[in-house]
Amino acid sequence: MRQIWFKLAFASMLVAPLMQCSDQSAAPNDEHQESSTAEWKPRIIQGFYPYYAQVEFPPNANDFHGFTHIGNAFIGATAQGKLKIPEGFESAHLVKAARDAGAKPLIAIGGGGQTRQTVEFAAMAGKAEARAEFIAQLRHFISRYGYQGVQIDWEFPVGRSGRRDLVLLMTDLRKGLGPKIQIDLLLPGMISSASWLDLDKVDSSVDYYYLMMYDFHGPWSQLSGSNAPLSAGPCDGVANITSQIKAFIDKGMSRQKIVIGLPFYGVGFDTNGLCKPFKKSSHKTYRELASLSDSVWEQQWQPQEQVPYMTKRDGTFLWSFDNQKSLSLKVEAVRQFDLAGVFIWELTQDIADGEHLLLPGILESLGVKDQRTNLATASGQH
Repeated sequence: MRQIWFKLAFASMLVAPLMQCSDQSAAPNDEHQESSTAEWKPRIIQGFYPYYAQVEFPPNANDFHGFTHIGNAFIGATAQGKLKIPEGFESAHLVKAARDAGAKPLIAIGGGGQTRQTVEFAAMAGKAEARAEFIAQLRHFISRYGYQGVQIDWEFPVGRSGRRDLVLLMTDLRKGLGPKIQIDLLLPGMISSASWLDLDKVDSSVDYYYLMMYDFHGPWSQLSGSNAPLSAGPCDGVANITSQIKAFIDKGMSRQKIVIGLPFYGVGFDTNGLCKPFKKSSHKTYRELASLSDSVWEQQWQPQEQVPYMTKRDGTFLWSFDNQKSLSLKVEAVRQFDLAGVFIWELTQDIADGEHLLLPGILESLGVKDQRTNLATASGQH
């Protein structure tokens, strides 16, 4: 059962206008600002649908209404260029559901945080023969199942060789797949983590850059902090969405190619507040966070970062996450920066009792009015 604090927050977002931002607002005020965004419409509204969640939540066209793209995640590659299809991975149902909803099905390749898979992918990218085999197999795969694009998630190429090999891979992909297949590059949200990116050399091969604007804090951090802060806060003035969007634009990335990631999960720390030392960190889906009892947890709002968090009343744990209010503010920032759109990681993480808790509000803020049956079929009981 959803707790009182969640019900109130959800209901208030359905009726309240978007709050005015403070002087640390996400609205850009730099000289790069382009024409008026009054008529802005997103070109990309994508949801990622990982294969391992599709057994519990089978894809259905009603779930995808309002999206322009749906990403099936992830497959991999061996060092020799052979496609690696995980056990349980399935394409037919997701591709059909996406197409029936009028969305383009895309196949995501790679995935962060998988060391062996990343090493193999890097080895493939560094060898011409392996790249050729990879692209030939990928071309057959997307043709067989009806995908309309590929999304490369190689988040951390290493050194000069990785920098060079990414350029070679993206160039060969474009040549091998042709101009009609969409090719996207998934990048870390911090530009410092993407310092290896030779933008001028890959840009002609890439349709969109998907910036993963989450995981700004986690197990690797020195102090606890917010998962996806919109603006500068008390812990860090750089690790936030607004500053990083500006940094990528300053690097030369076209606004019309930038797609911003929205998280449907939170990050936790075993401490009693933000900017505090911790020993352990973990993650929970929004579905899990929304079920936490308000008698045990106290929800709060970080006004500088424009995100919620909650602390355990005994002072032993903190969760940073996003809710309807903070996600709507992020969409407004995307609008103000005149970017291409947003993507969600990932679409099943807000499903509870057969309904999406966050998705309807996000689609509404993106201008999607007719949401069919409120996406109630997401329970998997079709």
